[in-house]
Amino acid sequence: MLVMKKKKLLAAFLVLAVSVVLVALLGACSSSGSEGDKSGREDLSEETAYPVGSLKATHVNGELDNADDYSNKLCLACHNRDSFEAATENYGGTEGYNPHRSHNAAGDCVTCHSVEGTSILSCNECHNENPPEGWQSAQRGSGPVHDLSK
Repeated sequence: MLVMKKKKLLAAFLVLAVSVVLVALLGACSSSGSEGDKSGREDLSEETAYPVGSLKATHVNGELDNADDYSNKLCLACHNRDSFEAATENYGGTEGYNPHRSHNAAGDCVTCHSVEGTSILSCNECHNENPPEGWQSAQRGSGPVHDLSK
């Protein structure tokens, strides 16, 4: 009889503990969506109102606060070309594909990396690779070099 009471008490305690955790999680979700997310979009980073993958969302320590020119010179002042080329070697599991080692002109960093908006995998104007989380794929044939309407 005592064993049954202990089992019932343990079961009731577990139900109470799970309920408390669920209420806490639901409360955290509803409060984070009201102030932290200014546009109501789910793909925004928690720290900022900028989309995940944008330069402003990833540079949250003020690195871009005084920037008015987002040229490659600005990017390469902090980022070593060899390091990000190595980091994206065989990108997405595709052997030999590296978006930072283009067979076309390397282009400006902001061709793909948006400052405040959604970044776009411009390689997909011709290729068909999965964009990183929070990014969009370029429309096939949309680029000036590969305009399929000609």
